Amino acid sequence: RYFGPYMEYRNYASVGAKSDHLSTLFTVGWHKGEGYDLTPDATIGPRNGRYASLAPGYNPYTFDTPLANQYILATRFPMYTPPLESTSGSAFNDMNLSNKTVYRATDNLILTGQFYYRHLDQSAVDASPPRTIFDRRNKTHDFMGAFNVDWIASQKINLNLNANYSRFQDLYVTDQRKADDLDSQQRTDNAVTELRTRVDYKISENHVTSVGAENLQDQISSARIAPDCRRTYPNVCYEDFNPLLTKGQSINGNAYRFRNAFYLQDEWRVSDKPRIQIVPGIRYDHDSIYGGEWLPKLAVRYDVTDQFRIRVANGLGYRAPSFQDLYFNFLNPGVGYRVVGNSDLKPELSRSYNFGWEWDITKRIWYSSNLFHNNVDNLIGYRTNPVRDASGLMVFQTSNYQKAMTQGIESSISIRLTDIVTTGVGYTYTDTKDELTNLPLEGRGRHRWNLNLRVEEKSSGISLSVFAVVFGKQPYYCIKNPFWCNPDLPSNFDSLETALNQESQNSIQNLLGALPTVLSDYCAEKNLSYCTTSPTYGYRMVNPYTNLNIRLSQKFLSHFQWFVGVDNALDTWDLQYNPQRPKFYYFGLDGKFAFSDVKLKNGDS
Repeated sequence: RYFGPYMEYRNYASVGAKSDHLSTLFTVGWHKGEGYDLTPDATIGPRNGRYASLAPGYNPYTFDTPLANQYILATRFPMYTPPLESTSGSAFNDMNLSNKTVYRATDNLILTGQFYYRHLDQSAVDASPPRTIFDRRNKTHDFMGAFNVDWIASQKINLNLNANYSRFQDLYVTDQRKADDLDSQQRTDNAVTELRTRVDYKISENHVTSVGAENLQDQISSARIAPDCRRTYPNVCYEDFNPLLTKGQSINGNAYRFRNAFYLQDEWRVSDKPRIQIVPGIRYDHDSIYGGEWLPKLAVRYDVTDQFRIRVANGLGYRAPSFQDLYFNFLNPGVGYRVVGNSDLKPELSRSYNFGWEWDITKRIWYSSNLFHNNVDNLIGYRTNPVRDASGLMVFQTSNYQKAMTQGIESSISIRLTDIVTTGVGYTYTDTKDELTNLPLEGRGRHRWNLNLRVEEKSSGISLSVFAVVFGKQPYYCIKNPFWCNPDLPSNFDSLETALNQESQNSIQNLLGALPTVLSDYCAEKNLSYCTTSPTYGYRMVNPYTNLNIRLSQKFLSHFQWFVGVDNALDTWDLQYNPQRPKFYYFGLDGKFAFSDVKLKNGDS
């Protein structure tokens, strides 16, 4: 069960103007939502059914608990733990503004400028048993600006230049109620500048060679990075002499990196009948922290007929860890998890192979499939730590899978049943494996289905869309004992779970404690539970769910459209594995107007 207001309000507006040479479009939006609670002991009442544990008149029972029940809990259940006020989904106030302007200076020269700004203010309540409550708040400013030049220099040469700048600033504050000892304040400031250039040389109508270069400058200031004074001689900071100077505030460290890339690609249509197209290429990526890598690729397209096409591709991919991968730190105690970065990450190198086909069966039926196989060294992903942190939160940490494999098939079919009804069905099978531990990759289910249905009756303006995604069970890691996973009991059985775990560890130590250390370490590395006293891991297949979204709309009076819908119509969520928003209803109104007599003239402001 869950309780809360769950009200959201969304407004947006766009206004633009267009002339022969200049067009511009401004969009402004506002989105506000109230937090919700997914925890099992949520009850109807003020503040999501919770009482602040340190507030005057604190009542250790959920809202509106009868006096008889309070007496029984107090006298017969002395270990009763009262629920604390907390939220699972943050309340938020989201405002954004964007613009895109295109100037056609000549038939051969196009200049494009755009920017995007977003201010996001989030607030939530976190609980830390037995009786500590925090008010949490995030204030975020996010800006992106870009300028692009497309120039047809001659009949054979095209030039593209692109520059963009982004800035992300976040203030993260936790305020302990009725106390200041655990207050904290963290600031993050991340600035990224990127320059890209590409030259296309047309050898013939069917043959184009492209060469390009990229440069990225990335700078971050974060509390997750050791302060500069700690990393340089004499490794002493001001707060060492006066701790009160920075009480409640985290001291930031700074990091800087740059990335350079160069690539060459040749797109050659060898034949028109049948169409055969070959695209070889090579790219060099260099990261100032992790070094560089050469990345070749090859793609081939072959049209067997006008209705049946085959595509084949393979290549190398390279991904250096981002600053978010290295230093991210996010807590959501209301849902019971924490996401942290990992400063020891290594870059990811992948080898991918794809074979696919597309078939226009009739004018109303289209089918496509793609077989894929990927081998990845040091795959970067989130891994669940089987041991919770000191506050009892489940920890998801970015980690390297030393050697990983993913393979499978993606298929979809689209059908136009009538002139007003279209539908589609898709299926993806994904087999994954951590080749070192012989476990599947965590959180990646084998099966996923999707279904869409759209009905659009133009004369009445009515439109209905239905979209569903069905996820099969996903693997999540757990400690083996030693041949099966420890039981995952409800939180009110924590003491029993601890006792069972301790008993199993004692049994393992008594049974395998005499094994040589070298053998035990080898078995631990290979995740072999029968020859080591160290923890080894298995997995549970859990959390199958279906997301179903439905939307109904109708256009009227030429300029307006009303709409109503429901997201997550089946109300599927899981506090531990899938803390998504519960069933959510919405309705609204759109309006669109055009004024043909409004013109922009060159030189107007």
